[in-house]
Amino acid sequence: KIDDKVAAAYTQIHDLNNEVSDLKNQIFQLKSDQWLSSAKEIAGRPVLIRKVEGMDGREMKNLAAMLKKKDSDMVVFLAADAGGKLVFAAGVGDAAVKAGNNAGQLVRAAAEVTGGKGGGKADLAQAGGRDAAKLDEAFETVASMIR
Repeated sequence: KIDDKVAAAYTQIHDLNNEVSDLKNQIFQLKSDQWLSSAKEIAGRPVLIRKVEGMDGREMKNLAAMLKKKDSDMVVFLAADAGGKLVFAAGVGDAAVKAGNNAGQLVRAAAEVTGGKGGGKADLAQAGGRDAAKLDEAFETVASMIR
């Protein structure tokens, strides 16, 4: 009986965690529409460079993937401070990749500025950094790389 109760509690916790994750994704999708309206134009393309709160790396990467699909010219770069450590996620739309933008290079450059490492594919990437005090410098570096 105890094993059954433990299994039921585990299943319930797992289901609740999935529900919380789904709700967070819905909230971030609503916020992302607002963020897109504040995207800046760099090199003739929409660019969203933003610090986000309350998201982990997986959620940030999913959001970057979703945002880049809304506009093939879009370049998205997100950063979060997770207890003094930085997490970066970037998404680059197909047209922006063809123009020479690379999500892996963007996150790698930001990570290097902040004492971390990482990388990924041309269209979607994730990295981490250690020095949150250098986040603004990382944002400037990323912005300077947009083509």
